[in-house]
Amino acid sequence: VQYLDDRAPFPAPPDSSNRSHDLPLRGVLHPRVADAMRDEIKEHIPSFILTWLRRRSTEAMTRAHPPGWRFTTVPPARLAQYEADLRHLVGTIKHTGATPVLATHADVFMVSRRDDRHLLPAWERFYPRATGSTIIAFDSVARFTTMRVAADSGLVLADVAAELPATPGDHFADFVHFTDAGAATVAAELAPAVLAAARRRGVCGE
Repeated sequence: VQYLDDRAPFPAPPDSSNRSHDLPLRGVLHPRVADAMRDEIKEHIPSFILTWLRRRSTEAMTRAHPPGWRFTTVPPARLAQYEADLRHLVGTIKHTGATPVLATHADVFMVSRRDDRHLLPAWERFYPRATGSTIIAFDSVARFTTMRVAADSGLVLADVAAELPATPGDHFADFVHFTDAGAATVAAELAPAVLAAARRRGVCGE
């Protein structure tokens, strides 16, 4: 869904400056307790208040742009760019001699939860250029794009988006991030896919 951001993803330009690649010192003194306190405070704010604040933030961002700025349906150009970028990535990985394994992307809206009405405004706030329904639709349509790229390239695919809704349990901590149970389910789906790809290359025995 990063392809629904105001600016579509783009590759970083090659660095030919010969500068040091050591990690910058900026932010090293930032107290991590501040972030922990902020998260703790949010935990104690009623959901309906957080939802109201998030919707207000999204509406303010929308008003700051001209009419038609928001994606109210899946934008074909952005979906096409996702497919082109994914095919380029697959080709680049193969060129290095490695074998890619693809996985579909899952979100909480693939299963029914009581707090869905609060989770969608939270996701929408991160991508205000798209309506909530567009974000969900793009994620769903992009799954089929990923599956098509895997089939065209002869790759092993882990269909995580299909497996999570079919497995009992609470798999999501928010709109897309997994709980421990969700991560375990994803790992159980990915492990055989990776092994299958390795066996195709003859680098992994039984």
